[in-house]
Amino acid sequence: MARFVVCDKNLQCIFETMTSLLLTTMSLVKLYTCYLNRYKMRDLTNHLFIDWNTLETSEEYKIIARYAENGKRYSLGYSLYCCFAVCVFMSVSLIPQVLDIILPLNKSRPILLTYPGHYFVDEREYFFYIFLHAVVAWEIVISGIIAHDCIFVTYIEHVCSMFNVVG
Repeated sequence: MARFVVCDKNLQCIFETMTSLLLTTMSLVKLYTCYLNRYKMRDLTNHLFIDWNTLETSEEYKIIARYAENGKRYSLGYSLYCCFAVCVFMSVSLIPQVLDIILPLNKSRPILLTYPGHYFVDEREYFFYIFLHAVVAWEIVISGIIAHDCIFVTYIEHVCSMFNVVG
């Protein structure tokens, strides 16, 4: 956020900070959505357990279990995809550092930060601390996004299973 304020109408700087700004905005929207709908989410989760306990036949159980397995599979795939994407995205900033070791130039390559924060320190000297901070911050943010989306998928799969049982 501090880097965005320091940009001062520099278009390249604004585009560099947009990724982190959009991710932060998206995570805050999801966080506030969960907070504002916490009672509805609690009721939905309780209703989900009640529906499992009120099943009458083994066919109903198999239908709901199949949809629950689908939800689990979708959630796992989505979680793995998001974690892999964040790891690949974060590893981009290590490329200049690795290339300086493998194929050194007469001068150092520019620092490439995926999370362009304005830390008020020398970015080259404190690169690994800044990189570690970015990794931890992005993993925390992506964990919240994954949790929000996976519970949403679980609710949708449960509703689909109930429609299948009824219809």
